[in-house]
Amino acid sequence: MSRFRNVRVPKPIHKHVLGACWCCGMLISKFAQDKATSKDEISIGRFNMTSVHGRDPYLTKAERGISCPATSILGKPGSTGYMLGVNESGDESFACGFCVKKLTRDNGKHAERHIQKCEDYLYDLDFKAGVEVLSDLSMMEKRLLAQVAIEHDPNLSDGSNSIAGYLKREGKKGVRQMSLTYEYKNIEVLAFPHLMAKAKGFQGGSLKELQHYTLMRLYSADESWRNDPDYVSFSILRLAAYGCNRAKMMVSKWVNTVTATEGFSQRGDILLLLEHHIDPKMV
Repeated sequence: MSRFRNVRVPKPIHKHVLGACWCCGMLISKFAQDKATSKDEISIGRFNMTSVHGRDPYLTKAERGISCPATSILGKPGSTGYMLGVNESGDESFACGFCVKKLTRDNGKHAERHIQKCEDYLYDLDFKAGVEVLSDLSMMEKRLLAQVAIEHDPNLSDGSNSIAGYLKREGKKGVRQMSLTYEYKNIEVLAFPHLMAKAKGFQGGSLKELQHYTLMRLYSADESWRNDPDYVSFSILRLAAYGCNRAKMMVSKWVNTVTATEGFSQRGDILLLLEHHIDPKMV
């Protein structure tokens, strides 16, 4: 079977969380509110979504193009313990610094495109029930569902073109193994079906875009992503492959992988994911 590494993201403490980004669903630290500036990559922003984009923050059922994307993982605002971010006047919502930058660029000209991108990353409610059932499977059972075996100790010298995992395909000449790089768009869907359902994985782009994608997954209002050590390990390795120095430092300190039957002998906690400052109190 596959080999595993016990890499986890500590659960953010509720009292330190301001809310969740209405666009990507990422949790936002209360401490970021006072430090926010227009130049911050990871910070807190406010955006009037109802009047600018016609999205409804109060829908309890996610509807593509109508409700804000994070409704699909939050359900009714506040149902997870993390508010969607509607303030007392009801006309503003919290958004992470990355989404604010994308939403406000060129006076909002490209905002809907970014919203739809986040929407594709998040769950479709029609499939959420199936995901919740699969979440009760053991780690071994989850790996049996996967079509791709993740490489846990990869050679990252080729950057984003480094081998991330292997896909077994049956053909006329028998079973052959195909190597997949970190740039392969469907690698997450094939390697983590118990998490992805019909959500899209990272479709390629710059390191900054991958940093945001990784944050929105591992610090999501939906904790299933950070509770899967295989997915956390894969995410950090991919960041390192794309050139993130913080991720490279983490990978250099990881111990060798162990087999699933041996259990996790050591645990590695992710406290600071990116090179940008994130208040450690958030985690």
